[in-house]
Amino acid sequence: MSTHPKMSQLTMFASQPLVEKSPGASQMRSALIYPTLLTHGDLFAEGKDKGPLQPVPSPADKTKACFKLTMRGASSVAFVGFLVHMMIQSPKTAKIGPLIQQSNFYLPLWYIIIYCGGILPTIMINALTGKWTAPPFIYPPKGAATICIHVIPAVLWLVGSIVQVYLTTVGDFVYHRVNGNPFMAIIFVTFELSALYSLVKDLSPLGRHVKFMEWALAIGTFIYFVMGMVFISSGIPEYHTGHKICMNVCMITASGPGLFRVLRHLRELVSGRLFQVSRFTNYADIPGSPYLRNFRDVESTYFCLAFLITDAYAGLVFYREGILFDSPWSTLGWSFLILPVFAVVLSILLRFVPGIDEDFKWTPALNYNWPVLKPVLKEVPDLVNASEAEALIQEKA
Repeated sequence: MSTHPKMSQLTMFASQPLVEKSPGASQMRSALIYPTLLTHGDLFAEGKDKGPLQPVPSPADKTKACFKLTMRGASSVAFVGFLVHMMIQSPKTAKIGPLIQQSNFYLPLWYIIIYCGGILPTIMINALTGKWTAPPFIYPPKGAATICIHVIPAVLWLVGSIVQVYLTTVGDFVYHRVNGNPFMAIIFVTFELSALYSLVKDLSPLGRHVKFMEWALAIGTFIYFVMGMVFISSGIPEYHTGHKICMNVCMITASGPGLFRVLRHLRELVSGRLFQVSRFTNYADIPGSPYLRNFRDVESTYFCLAFLITDAYAGLVFYREGILFDSPWSTLGWSFLILPVFAVVLSILLRFVPGIDEDFKWTPALNYNWPVLKPVLKEVPDLVNASEAEALIQEKA
């Protein structure tokens, strides 16, 4: 390896042994160095070699990752299989009513899209690497507890809400009522509060525009849920339809951030970045960088797209359920469809408010205009751990 006058400026971020000596081997395995000078030619070979090397996992780590991957894969297959079963069986529920029949088809379909495209990639990446990611970015390790606080009620809501839809076809709504009042109400409130807690913890450098949209989403879904509970608590049989409409739009809209992830994962898949986990950028490296503005432009663009596409899907469901036209519930249905559009338009118009934060003056962007993946690193031979790597750097200097 050639020397460079600026080698002394390199620092080691790793502090644990990265490789071990292999008896009988001709040379030691290579270690991964993350230098601060990203243009240094001695350590970087953009687009070449094998990519960043990772610490060699122990057999115990491999076994643990394999177990987590198997369990999550099996549970995912079971969940998606259940959703497909609901869709197949939905024609048999026509005798209960068009609302029930269409809900048992379109809500499972929506959840399949959200789960497979928005949730499954990240939980599988976590099973393999132990890291929580939002491709092509990695959440800070200190945020793992906050993520778990939100993920647990989110999964309970995802599974519980669709089970509630299924229970409308079983036992003349008895099981639906028993499961809804004490359990799902608590789960939904916990889910909402955990989402807001995750928002204020600033795990990712989202701008004020996206945060405004997330607050609008939280308030909107809470309104839908409360209205649904008011309708069903009234004791008036005709109001049961209002309850179903409110819960349909609540389930679809509450999954809006999931569609945001679907769109993001689709972008990463098309761009070839989705599976390059070892090169994901840390969220913590973005604030203060010259790329922050473009990052927030992209996030704002996709969040608005997710709002509008989610709303369009809700409109499709309402249309198939016969709510939008020639129905006493048309006004309610159209009101629910107008609210998300109003929120998006308002968030765009806020840029014209004097003194408004610059984050509201975002520019539409479908992809990042900077290299979001870490550069490919060359192998640095004859290193055993971080201290020896530091010694080599000093020697080269």
